[in-house]
Amino acid sequence: MTRTLYLIRHGTTEDNHLKRYPAADSPLSAQGKRAVQKLQPFLPSNSVVLSSPSLRTLQTCGALGLSPVIHPDLREMDFGIMAGHTWAELEAKHGNAPLQWLEDMQNPESAAGAPQGESGKAFASRIAGVLRDLPEGNTILVTHLGVIRAILRQTLNLQRFELSPASLTVLKHDGEWILKHLNIAFSASSIRSVFISGGARSGKSAFAEKLAAEQEGEITFIATAQAFDEEMQDRIARHQTDRPEHFKTLEAPRELLEAVEKVYGPLLIDCLSLWVSNLMMQEMTEAAILERAQAICEVIQQRTSPTIVVSNEVGLGIVPVNKLARQYRDILGRVNQMFSQACQESYFCVAGQPIKVK
Repeated sequence: MTRTLYLIRHGTTEDNHLKRYPAADSPLSAQGKRAVQKLQPFLPSNSVVLSSPSLRTLQTCGALGLSPVIHPDLREMDFGIMAGHTWAELEAKHGNAPLQWLEDMQNPESAAGAPQGESGKAFASRIAGVLRDLPEGNTILVTHLGVIRAILRQTLNLQRFELSPASLTVLKHDGEWILKHLNIAFSASSIRSVFISGGARSGKSAFAEKLAAEQEGEITFIATAQAFDEEMQDRIARHQTDRPEHFKTLEAPRELLEAVEKVYGPLLIDCLSLWVSNLMMQEMTEAAILERAQAICEVIQQRTSPTIVVSNEVGLGIVPVNKLARQYRDILGRVNQMFSQACQESYFCVAGQPIKVK
């Protein structure tokens, strides 16, 4: 018996933007509707369509031109008193208790959960029933983050992964479950990959953050800066303060490839120039640095979510006076060329003005 399961997470809502656990049935944002529509070419026409009864999933179906059958067991987990609040608000009011609530909700053997909410065991049982009753052939499920995570845990034992709003994950069952695609996602904008360079204080980081903030879903910010002195610590602290609250930060001063491979949603890397200098400080050879850069470029070209890469342009001035500085200028120039060629768009920033060069 062959089944193919198309799991669609609804588009972005106001709760998603504000990082709140869902409470009232908030509608899709305008960006959320536009992003969802980009999934349409990936969906088969001959499918059974089942949807959660929530407004946001029904609007997702509408944006995709789907006529669903309502399936109440596809509704999101009941978060109880957590609903309508951010994590910061819950910690301020309940201390460490929400950590235990989350652990219970994610444990399919736990009879506990958030107060006034659904237990992990009840939620897992509900999702098991959905899987048990699936028809043969193609089935599209329009549902929620928690439901899709539960399905992937029960079918493939996947425990840790990112799922963007307005995303598609595909499973196939022919004797056993196989993951065909995970987290195919597009933003409301047309961005796939963008390389941004410029001199110091050229406005390149501000432009990159503006582009990133326009994307759907949680933005992962990979920071390559490393604090070697007090001035650099202050500089990093200022950047962290200026960064939008909904950006999730990963620190990767050297292991940039490994960090990029962990991220499925929208991604901002700032910056390549510090990454290259960190590798050179470890006495890594030019060939090794360029090999790593090429591997990252290949990963970026395969990503379906928006990727924005920032770097400094250091080759427009006079020839540096010492050997190490000249080597740095040359290696970074070559790395910048590789990323500019790998990305779909390239910008050069001057005095706060981005100039499109590709």
